[in-house]
Amino acid sequence: MPGRVEMVVNRYCSYRSSPGRGVGVFARRQIEAGTVILQDLCRRIGSHDAQVVCATSLRNHLFADRDPLLKEQGERGLQLAFGASSIINHSNEENCRLDWKSGEPFPRVLAVTTRDIAADEEIYIKYADLESYQREDFV
Repeated sequence: MPGRVEMVVNRYCSYRSSPGRGVGVFARRQIEAGTVILQDLCRRIGSHDAQVVCATSLRNHLFADRDPLLKEQGERGLQLAFGASSIINHSNEENCRLDWKSGEPFPRVLAVTTRDIAADEEIYIKYADLESYQREDFV
């Protein structure tokens, strides 16, 4: 499209302006359901680091850590995501999900499509189903 500013991320995605939302991640081509479209590094952070991060613009790249092992141990934490997966916009009708892969040496987050996505369609995740969460202080 003439006049459209776009930054290519990979063969599946690009960054560009998302009306009313700032920047978004968009499909560069048709993508089938179940496709891993992004794989980015992430870092699990504890409460002290979370307080520091939350005082900066990096707070927009924090996600609740849903590691079942943490839950079993009665702990909770946050993941700081790096890369395009950290700026995917929210929708209650998401077309993508984030899968967290812990482990050494490189913990990572995968963005996986949940349905077929058309070329030029914006990629969305559901940040959280807030009604299913009790009020918790993560930081």
